[in-house]
Amino acid sequence: MSEPKRKRSDGLETIDRIVSFAAAELDEVGPVQFNVIRVLEKAGVSRSSVYHHFHNREGLITAVEVQRLLDQLREANSSTREFISQAENTEVIFGAIEFVLRMAGSEEGKQNRRRRIATMAAAQTIPVLADTIVDIQIRGDEYMAGTLQIAVEKGLIAPTESLLGIAQWIGSLTLGRATVDLATDVGGDELWLSATMFSLRALLKPAK
Repeated sequence: MSEPKRKRSDGLETIDRIVSFAAAELDEVGPVQFNVIRVLEKAGVSRSSVYHHFHNREGLITAVEVQRLLDQLREANSSTREFISQAENTEVIFGAIEFVLRMAGSEEGKQNRRRRIATMAAAQTIPVLADTIVDIQIRGDEYMAGTLQIAVEKGLIAPTESLLGIAQWIGSLTLGRATVDLATDVGGDELWLSATMFSLRALLKPAK
């Protein structure tokens, strides 16, 4: 009776192993030059495993990106909602936002944005990846709008635009900042940060 459970366990272990090595491949060469055979050789699994679990190359790339996006979304959303739920005044919120944005200006943050841009580019020719990214982004925007609603109900902000629209704009900042990364040697990041914080205050309108 334990055999079916064992098979399911083996299957999950195989999936995790393939996704792990596929993620490393994506980090190294990007989605355009992503090579399934190389992933399989490093993972030590059969070619049939990829087609059984992921159907094709695009399906494997999607699995990696879905896992990454979900992990990032889950972490960012939960920490943001918890912080806003506990915040006692608006300035604490804006101070934390500015701190996070400054930290995201690190080299690791830049690498994450470059990887996201590469994934978006690949999605233009991988429909399933594009659909998945859209679905995750929609859910993320809706969750962020719900988090902002908590701040409204606490009397911390009085938004000047729809909460969903603001959430969508916040979600787009990651990609927009990728172009600014190229101009950091002339103070581009500081200018972007200043303009972003000004825009956030205008949109969220901190309660007095």
